[in-house]
Amino acid sequence: MWWPRQYLLVGICLLLASCGYQPIYGTSGVAYRLERNVSIEAPSDRAGYVLYHQLNKYLKDADDGEYKLSFNISQTSSRVAIDENGRAHRALLEGFATFDLRRASDNKTVVKGRVKGFTGYSTLATSVASHASSRDATQRLMTMLADKIMYELVLAADKEDF
Repeated sequence: MWWPRQYLLVGICLLLASCGYQPIYGTSGVAYRLERNVSIEAPSDRAGYVLYHQLNKYLKDADDGEYKLSFNISQTSSRVAIDENGRAHRALLEGFATFDLRRASDNKTVVKGRVKGFTGYSTLATSVASHASSRDATQRLMTMLADKIMYELVLAADKEDF
């Protein structure tokens, strides 16, 4: 016996099939056109390396790609959760990444933009643990920025004729 939940599920599947739904990362998806077709700029620091590594998971860096992706990262750290003695219990790490996707043949900008994100970490532990927390927060932030850059690239690739 079919329950209303199954009817709803079948209805959603039929609706998606009728509207031309396509997975972004499928073989005929927009992101598939970018995969192995983008050369990512080499990083210059640890945060840049983490961002490069995360973007490389999606794009699979190609030295002879049709497009070149460059990025610039800026980070700020601020003390938060300050107690009455002036000691900060947490730090807020805020980051911005500007990116520029250019066509390799004529060096013309196809997509450019700016993404931002933030994360926090504890500063209460020993200096070694606080340093490890800071590195982990940087990794989380760069992962977040890479995901947002990919969202922007995929959305632009869907709208524009790459």
